[in-house]
Amino acid sequence: MSRTLQPIEESNPGKSSASNEQHDKDSLNETGSTTGDTVEGAPSGGPSRGDRTKDKEDHASAQASTSAPPARSLVSRILARTRSPQDLLDHSEPYSQLWVVLSNVYGELIVVLTLAVCLAEVMDTPVPLLSLQGVFLMYLYVGSIAVIIGIYIWVLVDSCGSLSRGGNGLGDAELGGASLTRFGSLKRAHISRARTAPTSFYIRVGALLFGLATLVFNGLEMAMHSMMQGAECLTDVVFVHPVLHGLFTFLQMHFLFVNSQVLVERFGLAARFGFTHLAATNVAVWARLVIWDTAQEWTYFVHLAQHEQQTSVSPLSLRGFPGSLTRHSRDLLDNSAKKGGTFKPYQPVSNEQISQVIALQECLNTNTLGQLWTSSMPFLYPFIVQFSLIAAAVTFVMGQNVGRGRLTKQKFHGSKDLSSHSRVGCDGSSKGLFLGILCMVAGIVVILIFLVVREDENFPSATLSWLTCGTLIGILTLSSLMTASGLVQVRQISVVMRAPAALDSLLSNVSLFGVQLYSVFTIVVCACSLAMSDQDETEDTRARHIMLLSMSILQLVQCFAQSTLIAETSRRSCITRFQMLAKPGRQVITFLLFSNAVLWAFDTVITQNWLSQELQLRFFGVLAWGVLSRIGLPLLIFYRFHSCVLLLEAWNKCYRTPRGEHPLN
Repeated sequence: MSRTLQPIEESNPGKSSASNEQHDKDSLNETGSTTGDTVEGAPSGGPSRGDRTKDKEDHASAQASTSAPPARSLVSRILARTRSPQDLLDHSEPYSQLWVVLSNVYGELIVVLTLAVCLAEVMDTPVPLLSLQGVFLMYLYVGSIAVIIGIYIWVLVDSCGSLSRGGNGLGDAELGGASLTRFGSLKRAHISRARTAPTSFYIRVGALLFGLATLVFNGLEMAMHSMMQGAECLTDVVFVHPVLHGLFTFLQMHFLFVNSQVLVERFGLAARFGFTHLAATNVAVWARLVIWDTAQEWTYFVHLAQHEQQTSVSPLSLRGFPGSLTRHSRDLLDNSAKKGGTFKPYQPVSNEQISQVIALQECLNTNTLGQLWTSSMPFLYPFIVQFSLIAAAVTFVMGQNVGRGRLTKQKFHGSKDLSSHSRVGCDGSSKGLFLGILCMVAGIVVILIFLVVREDENFPSATLSWLTCGTLIGILTLSSLMTASGLVQVRQISVVMRAPAALDSLLSNVSLFGVQLYSVFTIVVCACSLAMSDQDETEDTRARHIMLLSMSILQLVQCFAQSTLIAETSRRSCITRFQMLAKPGRQVITFLLFSNAVLWAFDTVITQNWLSQELQLRFFGVLAWGVLSRIGLPLLIFYRFHSCVLLLEAWNKCYRTPRGEHPLN
């Protein structure tokens, strides 16, 4: 019988294979498991296959056998899926999304409380200065220090545990097959640096430099407080602030440089709230600086406007505030008087609030170290904000990655890892290099001139404004033309679809928002001033408005085009022989690297100075423009730094030449 059926199976191979495949599924469903021996050990055409073929001669029995198993197969698949390691983690935390939402709400609550506490003190309220925020900042600093120390302890314990477990333990950790109970979130975390999204080395170096400037600021504040022993204007809580802030900054610097690439796979609730606390603390430090410094300057400005007095040790003069603005007295006409109108002093703030601010500033500026600390604030403030921004972004991304699986590396075009089998040279970038050096030299010369003559009363302020604004317009114009050329050339490079890092995307979007904020408000100032200009305005003032308007528009266009170019180069790479030899757009990338570096220095030293913002101050006032500039200008400065980082990475990755491999034709 088997001999007569053999030709039929050969003549109908499709039917035979289909029946065999269906019967194999039935047998697997009946056993409930698939083993390597049963799948690989059954040869085709063996005796067992013939016996199974004999059992299928009855058509009714075949239909009965094929109708029931699929239901059992679906159930077995569902049971198998529910027992995956990833779902075990979900079962250990049945309300995981609840804790994610609560951690986010906790971070938002910290920022809102910071705003509320600071505004309650600086506004015209009976709350004494540095009373509420003193205790709240201590909570933020102590909590952040505890979180970082706790992470270090967990990393140390995890490293020691990994060494003691040996190879088997590491293999289990890679599979994520740890036994989790209902309280698995409280167990020791598994922390790894393998195959995670890397934090850029240049970002970490920048965090070190910005953190160093923050430590200098804290050191000056601690030295100032040490010279004020026994002063009654400050409480003991205020003396602890620079110490805690300095310790928090130092620990965070080391954490960002060493452990910013760790992936906390099972840290539980503590990790989510810990990283959220770190990110919110950095944002709160920035928000506190914006509100506190702006309110202090505005209150002191009101005091000077009322009394028409200005001493050499006032915080406004120490911070380089334009004297032409502080000597104007604003009075209000009282029409209620019967005999003509009488003037009463401009008084938007009560005398009690002004007296508190004046007493505090006089207390802080009684010695030389206090005056040095006050005068250094405009220069160190952008560094403090940039460090807080990097730290907040890194910790926020780390908090978002808590409990997630590790990233897998993707290779494109079947090539090997380019980072270990490639070389990077300077060929194809000489023109952009020397043109960028020329722009850098011009920018450094103008910066030095500004630092020398900014306090010279004999040097015309209009000449200084024309020099600085004209240099900035020239660099931005050249950068815009080069960026447009790069957008055309970069289309010749192959697309490899590299996914941008979450940290870089976050920093790019935030910094670009700052560029738009500062530039758009400056455009509004210039456009409205030109549209409603009086005949009393001189031609020099109109020319300054026109130059500032041109500079702001150029800056906005150049930043948009440059962000587009960076986004395009981040997803492209030289693959063919022509691309490796021609290196399209590398001259542009090299020039933009130098131009952004000099623009970063230019904005840090010149643009953030009050002398360069005199027109904006006259239009919006001290209070409004103080808030806008302290939010937008540090982000504009950070945009230049982050652009340098992304351009360096594009210069390295996009134009790599593989070693020992033949490129595509």
